Amino acid sequence: MADTPLPSAAIDIDDGVARRRARRATLITVGMLMGLVGLVVLLTPLSDNATETRLTTLKYGPGNARLASDLARRLGWEVRTTGLPLSAPLDTSVIYAVFGGPTAMQPAEREALLDAVRRGAGLLVAPSGTGPFRLLTALGLRQGEPGLVTATPLGTCPTETDAFSTLRVRPRMLTFLTARDTAENGPPGAPFPTGAITLLSSDVHERRQITDVAERQSGGARDSLTAKTPPADFPRDTSRMPKFEPTVVAFTLDKGRVVALADPDILRTDQMRDCAQGSALTVVRGLEYLSRGRQRTIVFAEYYQGLRTDGPGVVLGEWLVGTGPGRMVLTLMAAGVLLLLARGRRTLAPVHHAREERRSALEHVDALATAWQAVRGTRTVARMLARGIRRRHAAGRWRTLDDTAFLAALAERHPTIADDAARLARAIESPAAPSDLPALRASAAHIDAECLTP
Repeated sequence: MADTPLPSAAIDIDDGVARRRARRATLITVGMLMGLVGLVVLLTPLSDNATETRLTTLKYGPGNARLASDLARRLGWEVRTTGLPLSAPLDTSVIYAVFGGPTAMQPAEREALLDAVRRGAGLLVAPSGTGPFRLLTALGLRQGEPGLVTATPLGTCPTETDAFSTLRVRPRMLTFLTARDTAENGPPGAPFPTGAITLLSSDVHERRQITDVAERQSGGARDSLTAKTPPADFPRDTSRMPKFEPTVVAFTLDKGRVVALADPDILRTDQMRDCAQGSALTVVRGLEYLSRGRQRTIVFAEYYQGLRTDGPGVVLGEWLVGTGPGRMVLTLMAAGVLLLLARGRRTLAPVHHAREERRSALEHVDALATAWQAVRGTRTVARMLARGIRRRHAAGRWRTLDDTAFLAALAERHPTIADDAARLARAIESPAAPSDLPALRASAAHIDAECLTP
């Protein structure tokens, strides 16, 4: 008998079960990979470049300005960053933190920022340390010589334990030329702001005295960064009494306020972490001055801290390898490739092959009967049919009877099957023609049906 294909409904049910199992396995695999990626991201330490000196709040290096933004956020200010140039119109209710960087500020952007400050915005401005900052020049501020900064620690400072951090802290800062110095030595430009308040000052004469002592002790070699104070027996020149010049100034500009730093090192993370210098306290005082007694939003202009001249491939590669989010994306991509290899997904849908159901018990009997017919095993077929009837209908003492006696007893109880029982009994006793096998099968089916009828 030929195999019968499954109905389409059964095929759809099997396909649905297979798809659900595959989807469940895929979700489990994705979950495990995501957990592994999250574990890698959490255990990956931050490793910013210690030689990075940009005043960016997006880096955690000792020379960056991330601590300044974190400190402001912890003290209640709302902190935002912008990667766009400061073009008009600008919000006049926020404080703009603009630091010199690799990307130069265009004149139109500078005018838009100063116009927003004149209409009420705040401005925290610092140079880059690599050259003059035109925004400071537009405000009438020009950098002068460095001096020993006036330390403003807050309370008792703990002992510094990081030797490398101590080496990166500078006790001397650049200063601004005051109005008199600008008139005498400065280039022509905007005048020094009137009514400017000094938030942090440095002694420029102290630097000259220390330099003279170092030159005398080393035979003319300058080492002003290591010598901090002159010897006690050094005769001080009365013409070189302390002269304090402003390092951080605050002033008003029409309706707005400005806090300007002459030296960018004040904002660097290591400098602000050093309690003995008190740079963090100066920065907080400047933000309080700009806030006018209320917590205003601080916007850090990160656009001017990055300059890219490379192609998009180089920039993308550096972002993937050198940043935390980039490494996470790279790990997710590798996990996705691993998932594809593990699951063996195909780009094209597989061709469906119809499956065939297995033969039933009656079909097996029919197949066996056909086989016995081919080998002329009529007596064996008749005996197997009789034994199958005995297994279903024999009870009590009939179980001890042989096949012929059982068929005779069954015919006495059910007279309607007498002819069928006699035909089956004759086939057991003597061989029959192969053409009689279908009749034997029909007789066995009739006996079975009559005996099942109550």
